Amino acid sequence: MTFFRSIYYFGVTGCLAGLLGWFTSCWIVDLSFSPLITAVAVGCLVGIFIGSFVCALERIMDSGITTCLGDFLLGALTGIIGGSLGGVVFFYLYEATKDTIPYFGRMFGWSTLGVLVSIAEAIRWRSMRRALNGLLGGAIGGLIGGFIHHFLGTIFGPTVSMAWGITILGASIASGVSFACILGSDAYLQGVEGNKSSKYGEQYKKSLYRDARNIIGSGDPGRFSSKANIQIVGDELIDSLHATISWEGRQFFISPYELPNQGEETYVNGHKIDRKQQLQHGDLICLGSSCFRFLKVRSSSGDSSNLPPREQIRR
Repeated sequence: MTFFRSIYYFGVTGCLAGLLGWFTSCWIVDLSFSPLITAVAVGCLVGIFIGSFVCALERIMDSGITTCLGDFLLGALTGIIGGSLGGVVFFYLYEATKDTIPYFGRMFGWSTLGVLVSIAEAIRWRSMRRALNGLLGGAIGGLIGGFIHHFLGTIFGPTVSMAWGITILGASIASGVSFACILGSDAYLQGVEGNKSSKYGEQYKKSLYRDARNIIGSGDPGRFSSKANIQIVGDELIDSLHATISWEGRQFFISPYELPNQGEETYVNGHKIDRKQQLQHGDLICLGSSCFRFLKVRSSSGDSSNLPPREQIRR
């Protein structure tokens, strides 16, 4: 999947999450709760949907719905915390600024939710770099969504503005987190034509981070979750935990997940590896019957247009 398509899918999923969040929370506004409790309850329900959908989406796109339950629950938990805190931030900032900057509270309240949603993504990848980029994307997405939410409220009635505002909020947070994480990646794997599954053709790209342990595996559909944050499905020759790409010193290295490799084989440019090996821009990595090009985001080697095709590198 291309990066732009990934951002698009995150945005659409965020819209759906926001719409469901509004649908389940709109009745709270009509109940006789205090304004603070209402703000916290609405933020909590909206946060559950946006957090769980955003955190689980990447896993679903990679390997299907069967291995995403752990990510879904992690996202729901951070969404509850972020939405609740966002409700508190909204209430007190709105009370303090409603006569001068009335949209200030809503912007920063929803921005709090965006920040917590991005933390769930960072926990899953165990990457501080992804965390910082995600925090920025989630915060900006929340600010934009909060401003639009307030702006719509000045034009339409509260029901319409809440529905559209929270729906756009979900899209803003989801696409903001996705875009920021992609923008902050250090390298990526790109599929090549000829792979067993067309899903992993040239349109497939997966970000890699220097401070993350980028684990490649098949993903076990029978498990609650998987350690593999880069999952290749449909290839029976790929182990559930097959290989690791890590940053050491100033270079990326690939190695079998466990040394010595007792599972299936890994090749780099046609040569089988049984120990850690440095990766260069353009290297062809083959795991099982699937191959991927290793490409650095910033490389003096130029683009990949002149690299040898897959069939010229025999295993």
